[in-house]
Amino acid sequence: YKIIRLRDISRDTALKELKGEFVSIAAHQLRTPLAAIKWSFEIALGGIQPGTDAHVAAERGHESTLRMLDLVNSLLDVDRIESSRFDYRFQKTDLGLITQEYVDRTIKEKALLHGVRIIYSFESSTPAFISGDHEKLTLVLQNLLENGLKYTQQGGQVRATIHSSNDKVTLEIADTGIGIPLSEQTHLFEKFYRADNAKRLVANGSGLGLYIVKNIVESHGGSISFKSEEGRGTTFTVSFPAWKE
Repeated sequence: YKIIRLRDISRDTALKELKGEFVSIAAHQLRTPLAAIKWSFEIALGGIQPGTDAHVAAERGHESTLRMLDLVNSLLDVDRIESSRFDYRFQKTDLGLITQEYVDRTIKEKALLHGVRIIYSFESSTPAFISGDHEKLTLVLQNLLENGLKYTQQGGQVRATIHSSNDKVTLEIADTGIGIPLSEQTHLFEKFYRADNAKRLVANGSGLGLYIVKNIVESHGGSISFKSEEGRGTTFTVSFPAWKE
């Protein structure tokens, strides 16, 4: 006898669509009140004496609100990606300049607070021009650099390096952090996935960042890969076609 299992594909599709719609509505409804709570905490912090119990409590509330806003924004980005509404505005873009600006203006201060050294280097004589969306590329940098920072312990380093040639522009983000267990590396770009050692070190996290990054990179005609060893760090390599006049 042969047992045949039938699967109702239309039902699965309907459930997936319903789930996606629920997530989208919930995320949209949460964003406005969370933004108001964030603003309230910022006002309160300005009027509370630093070092007091009240100030510490307000800081924790503010940090928790920022984490929730990051999660909501990531959920909305995933919804836009999966419904083909993640609009792109491609133009001639200097990936080296975007990377340097993000390192200098945003990530350096966070690295200093974490006790982690952050390094930017441009190792090419050719400008790093690509056809890119500035906002989406910044999101790629944010996720890769902040992941490197988050999972690198005090005294370590995160390095961002740009290589450019006539054919392609490559961004490398290398850290000396906890690395990714070999048995879990095939799941790294899956939605909501986080490695076990990452969850032990940092309890909070959505597991959406690398899923979003991969989609953005591939929408630019690029590719992303990584090498990692548990306990010895991770290097992400992102390559894009060079700009052609």
